[in-house]
Amino acid sequence: MITNQRRVRIKLYGAQQAHSTHRFIQRVALELGLLGWVRNSEHGVVLEAEGGVQDLLALIARLQQENSPQYSIASLEYLLLAPQGYIQFETLPDEHPASAGVG
Repeated sequence: MITNQRRVRIKLYGAQQAHSTHRFIQRVALELGLLGWVRNSEHGVVLEAEGGVQDLLALIARLQQENSPQYSIASLEYLLLAPQGYIQFETLPDEHPASAGVG
């Protein structure tokens, strides 16, 4: 079966690691009907979202364009992946350096 559903992993650099940033990302993801998670990592904010390709591209565009005093980024990188089957969009606990993978 061919599906339009994909997952994207996005790393945001220069983003404030604050609850307001997470709320903004979660709000945009939910407006687009996406599922997944957001969390702080050692190097910035990381999120994964699943949904239709056009909705994922809209998420990336909005993250790049919608800056405010509570939310701004220096840059982002993303990778399209196969879906995992997320059932909601949530904020996960911070990723601690000891548990972070290399690379």
